[in-house]
Amino acid sequence: DGEGDDTTSPYDLILEGHDELGPEVKVRDLALKEQPSAMCVSSQDPSSSCHQIQTIQCPISEIDPITLENHLSYGLTASLLGSHQPPNTRGVQHVQLHSWGDALDKHNQPRLHTIEIWEIYNYTPDAHPIHVHSVVFEILGRSNINVTPTGTSTEGGGGTQIIPPPPWEHGLKDTVIAYPYQITRIKMRFDVKGLFVWHCHILSHEDNEMMLKFCVLDDNDNGNGSGCPEELFVKKMSHAGNSAGVGQNVGI
Repeated sequence: DGEGDDTTSPYDLILEGHDELGPEVKVRDLALKEQPSAMCVSSQDPSSSCHQIQTIQCPISEIDPITLENHLSYGLTASLLGSHQPPNTRGVQHVQLHSWGDALDKHNQPRLHTIEIWEIYNYTPDAHPIHVHSVVFEILGRSNINVTPTGTSTEGGGGTQIIPPPPWEHGLKDTVIAYPYQITRIKMRFDVKGLFVWHCHILSHEDNEMMLKFCVLDDNDNGNGSGCPEELFVKKMSHAGNSAGVGQNVGI
């Protein structure tokens, strides 16, 4: 009945305001994609007169050009994080997926006291709550991913019509829902240097490779005082011809 309860009702809470973040120094594109099994289900055995279910290697001819997945696939193996490679390309066919053990690209990490916009492309049919450690961010809005019959995205950094965030997403947040087949844009300032992670907050996803590291570096100390072990990094490598698969060096 609330008698004796002197806590403040959520409807009466007044949150502190925040200053405008200012202009960004980088727009970083990121991607979410499911990795299907390479095995497919077939309902017919050509060598038998009876019909039965069998597992076969997925035929390339059955791949959907938009999702790059096979509708006969036995199932999904993982939901993963990644980015478009080569840089400045868009579309699911350009997504390079990454895993926890991939090395970081030291030349492509956030810098201390700088502001970035992250554009998170969700190429999956699921909504993912994305959590970024060490920062709070503004949710700028979302836009739909427009995909052509060849699988390329017509949605670039500027976007089609921007869907503004609803009232409950105003203010500073540390988690945002990336909705299916949309680009979710967030803006943040990195005020703590060191090693952090960003990940999907669905437990079965973050425990199965949907979590990546990033390191906030301080250019004033050449990144040496960041607390990020040097073995996390690799020399900058060319991304040419490396637009598919899991691995290689990771920007974020």
